[in-house]
Amino acid sequence: MLYLRGAGGQGLVTLDGLPVPDSLPGVIHLNALLPDGLQYVEVSRGFGPASQPFSSHRGAIRMISRTALNNSGDLRIEGGTFGFLKETLRGNLANERAHLAITVTRSDAFDGAWHAQRSNNNPERDPFHDTQILTKAELDISDDINWEASLLYRKSRNGWDRYGIRRGVLAVVDDKHGFFAEEVWMVQSSVKAHLTDDWLTRLQLGYTQTRDRGRTMGLNLGYTTDFYLVRWENDQRLWRGESEDSVRLIWGGEGRHESASGPTYAPIGPFTFAAGTPFSEARSQQAGFLETRFAYGPLSGTVGVRYEAYDRFSNHALFQAGVAWKLLPTLKFRANGGNGFRIPSYAERLYPLLGNLAIQPERGAGGDVGLDWQPLSNLTLNLPRFYSRYDDFIIVTWNPQPRAQIP
Repeated sequence: MLYLRGAGGQGLVTLDGLPVPDSLPGVIHLNALLPDGLQYVEVSRGFGPASQPFSSHRGAIRMISRTALNNSGDLRIEGGTFGFLKETLRGNLANERAHLAITVTRSDAFDGAWHAQRSNNNPERDPFHDTQILTKAELDISDDINWEASLLYRKSRNGWDRYGIRRGVLAVVDDKHGFFAEEVWMVQSSVKAHLTDDWLTRLQLGYTQTRDRGRTMGLNLGYTTDFYLVRWENDQRLWRGESEDSVRLIWGGEGRHESASGPTYAPIGPFTFAAGTPFSEARSQQAGFLETRFAYGPLSGTVGVRYEAYDRFSNHALFQAGVAWKLLPTLKFRANGGNGFRIPSYAERLYPLLGNLAIQPERGAGGDVGLDWQPLSNLTLNLPRFYSRYDDFIIVTWNPQPRAQIP
């Protein structure tokens, strides 16, 4: 699980501006981040600027896929315990105006680990297999217009166990036929144009599909989700002074549409279930944002507002403000505050045995203050103090009482 300041969930991690789907409720596999295919990773804590993607009111991990800089290729093979074997192939093609990078990774844990407790009479291991492809293409159409697109494909399969009775207690037990499989497509395309020396505009279109399938306790479980994104962002410099002094206006809008479907089951006896009414739902959200960024001498900061409208949830106005003051060349004071709103992902609603169809959106508010000290050019130490309050906080917990439905 990935957490920033005690909270996680879908929207915390993005790849080229698209939220990375959570494989389990609130869980993103580190193996799915494909570090060999990334240019850099940016981590921010606390409430982000109003122009940042939704659902990141506790922080954000923004991953940017790598750009090919030359014509080259490399192959790496790794191995380890549990019969682990990983092969990574990278290729690059580049000239003055066009760039193409591709990364292919295959991971196998042929022996696998024990999901059910081994000491509780569960000798079976659960193997794991995963294939990932990440590619990015860029084209400088002119000196002022740039196009880029990226695609991530991931397919994995993991041995899975089930719930049963061991020594008179409910526990996870071996299931030779149990498995969990996931297939994910993420694709985005964007055009960036300098309309003037002081005006940069960017239009992005994105699509994500997740297909989860599994079998446990004799049930065929799973769900499918589709996610569509359109985002338009403008960065206008209103004033430019000496050195880096400036005032900039960031404004734009974005919208998303999601749909999901999957089977449900109702309990009819101990560890016995009957098929229920299949789940099918669609939801949409639109957002507009306006943000001011300024820098004047040792002082810099942001002030922004964002309005989000939903067809299935109440609309919300979100605010953020932050300021930084450079006390010394190597010492900076900063403060930040705001509020946030996150709707539950479909994994948190539909995931077998863990999902909750009745879960409510998560709301938060808070702020932080701190000092940043940079004793070396490549070393920064910070001393933060933060406060966050969450209502309807979404977490994964174990409920010993069976639910009326298993999505």
